Amino acid sequence: MFHPVKILKANGKTKQIIPSKSLSEQYWESFQKSENGISLVSNGRPQIPRWMKQKLDLEYPTHMDSTLSYSS
Repeated sequence: MFHPVKILKANGKTKQIIPSKSLSEQYWESFQKSENGISLVSNGRPQIPRWMKQKLDLEYPTHMDSTLSYSS
């Protein structure tokens, strides 16, 4: 439930009154937009930046090759 909001001028007189129905509509529209932006499916880990991957590949060139041998 929203209460009507009064917007006042500098001299203290009422400039505008925003009704509760309008506030409610604005709130739920904003809520729906934010909910639509959320994805329930994630890839788990964030991607490693390219510059960091290149740096690690230079520092440890054969580390992965020797530990993961799939041939029998």
